[in-house]
Amino acid sequence: MKYAWLLFDADNTLFDFTRSARFAFEETLAHFQIANPSTLFQIYKQVNDQCWNDFEQKKITAVELCKTRFALFFDAIGEYRDPLEVNEVYLKKLSATRFLKKAL
Repeated sequence: MKYAWLLFDADNTLFDFTRSARFAFEETLAHFQIANPSTLFQIYKQVNDQCWNDFEQKKITAVELCKTRFALFFDAIGEYRDPLEVNEVYLKKLSATRFLKKAL
């Protein structure tokens, strides 16, 4: 039997997305010379989760999500960087991670 498509659920099934997201976030903030990235992750996660929730409820578009999550994060910590530039660096770093999920 031939299959036209074979799909894998990679996020937190095959790959440890939670670990990857934290690592990419910390690497991104280091790239932009923002101190203490590990202590700021929880703020980012809260903002990012809300943005994804808004996206899933069709309150914002995917493009708005990419800009808004970092704009709100930087507002929360009193910094400014171009949110689209930061998002681009974050996504590149996220796509380069290779943390596999551990078997139970």
